[in-house]
Amino acid sequence: MIRVAIACRGIEQPSWTAACGRFCRTVLSRLGKTGWEVSLLLCDDETIRELNARFRKIDRPTDVLSFSQTEGDAAPSSGDAVTAGDVVISLDRLAANARRFGVTEDEELKRLLVHGFLHLSGRDHTGDGPEAPMLAEQEALLEELRDERILTQSPVSGRKRPAQGPKRSPGRSAAKTRARNSRHTHRKHRPQKRRK
Repeated sequence: MIRVAIACRGIEQPSWTAACGRFCRTVLSRLGKTGWEVSLLLCDDETIRELNARFRKIDRPTDVLSFSQTEGDAAPSSGDAVTAGDVVISLDRLAANARRFGVTEDEELKRLLVHGFLHLSGRDHTGDGPEAPMLAEQEALLEELRDERILTQSPVSGRKRPAQGPKRSPGRSAAKTRARNSRHTHRKHRPQKRRK
């Protein structure tokens, strides 16, 4: 059984947390993590900045952090319950990323969740291009789950939705758009970080 506990800090609890929990369980199931228990913290920039400064010595907000509780441990056999770790997502960064890259907030939220769970699963990447194995796996999983929705109408932040950023060219994937804009730098640390 997959368990996902969702908490909020620095923000009001969004109305879509139940849908987010269902999406998280779907992703973990697709990754074969049937006995995992994870926690997800949805927060503001100030909260994630504090965590980033404390654990990574980088005093600025980021979009997603992953805190694995299983690094270095033997992988549990299928069906055994294991507290896998925590994923922290800044809804402020999520909204800014969506505007910057011309994607919906729903798409960006799903990307951050998948990215965080892949890190908890022991995957990592040294490059930021779509050809990096972990990022290719991320985009393939997102493509499989493209019809899944977490957000339906309201923006993640609960604030007035700002104008959307530039649209992608037809046929250009979000990964290619991200690689083109070269905004993702990753350093291998615990906890792991997706991008600045």
